Amino acid sequence: MGKLIAENFLKIKGEKTNNEPIDSDDIFKLLIMTFKTDFLISILFYFFDALTRLGFSILVLYLFNAVSDGNYTIAYIYCAIEIILWYFSNLFKQVAFTDASILASKIKAALAMLLYAKISKMTNYVIKTSELGKITNLLASDFGIIEQRMGLFLFAFTFPIAMIGCTILLILRLGWPGVLGIVMVALVIPISNAISKNNGSIIQ
Repeated sequence: MGKLIAENFLKIKGEKTNNEPIDSDDIFKLLIMTFKTDFLISILFYFFDALTRLGFSILVLYLFNAVSDGNYTIAYIYCAIEIILWYFSNLFKQVAFTDASILASKIKAALAMLLYAKISKMTNYVIKTSELGKITNLLASDFGIIEQRMGLFLFAFTFPIAMIGCTILLILRLGWPGVLGIVMVALVIPISNAISKNNGSIIQ
């Protein structure tokens, strides 16, 4: 991992002109280049989790219809499939969260390697005048945020599938008025973000 991230770092640094500094976008690009396989595997398990949960919800609808029609044989079949989907949904979810935690640890280790590689090239005078203690504390805080939010970041990629699946379920169950629930959720998210930004600017 160390050799790969060093090669990618030098590649990104080589793309810079006029000694431009490495910014946050470059670091994000570096992480994607280095851990793209890990990202894809984790996102894939989150997709499987979302699909099995949607399938579970759809089968519940058909199960109710089968019981209402008195077709208990089909209802038992649906129950068996529900149990299987429930098992695989929990399995995919646990694997996805585990992979996300491992990926977060790899990213923390990679960034720490870059930090120490940079520090090792500094002179004693630069180290004393750079307030590395404060920088290390800030980086430790950022590393903690990465570890805490990596699962949520990867889970966000399944949001379009969840939205489409929930919309279809609401239409099947309630008709087109069921879309109003999705619209309300879609409106609440940007409104809450705008309020949070406004409160943050007021506090600052």
